[in-house]
Amino acid sequence: YHSMTRDKHVSFSRNWNMTGAETGREILSEISGNLQLPWDGNFATSYAQYSIGNIKKDRFQSELKTKTKWIPELKAAFNRVKGAQNFSQQSLFIKVLPGSFHPYVNHESETREKLDSWQTHTGGFEWSLSRTSLKMGIGRRNDFIFSTDLTIMNLIQEAVFGEVDFSRKT
Repeated sequence: YHSMTRDKHVSFSRNWNMTGAETGREILSEISGNLQLPWDGNFATSYAQYSIGNIKKDRFQSELKTKTKWIPELKAAFNRVKGAQNFSQQSLFIKVLPGSFHPYVNHESETREKLDSWQTHTGGFEWSLSRTSLKMGIGRRNDFIFSTDLTIMNLIQEAVFGEVDFSRKT
């Protein structure tokens, strides 16, 4: 019997825009900082360099999590990888109003420069009591692919979707 362990974070390949098939000597250097905000919140940022074989990449990442009386939840994240192919990820989630009824908006996007991109925008409301919650929303997703003829991103797919989540704690 041998225990299995993961030598990298589960999102490592995605966050660094790696296929997982790269081979060679690996070197990862990182410097990071974390700032506890004077109100209820946290801001973290990091800069890292990664190389495997002949592939070299730089990564800048920032994340903000906070809340106030009128904004019970705010989360924002940014990830930018520079290398032979530049890559970026962004996300923003805001839930507003005190009490048990909270409108929310959510934006997420990912871009592999001169290759492809996607964006998702959702909005709705969340209603919660002590043991029951209901979340309803509507969203839109757009997928793009790079056109070498026009040197722009072309829309290849659009989707509109709804979401309903009901939960009850016993």
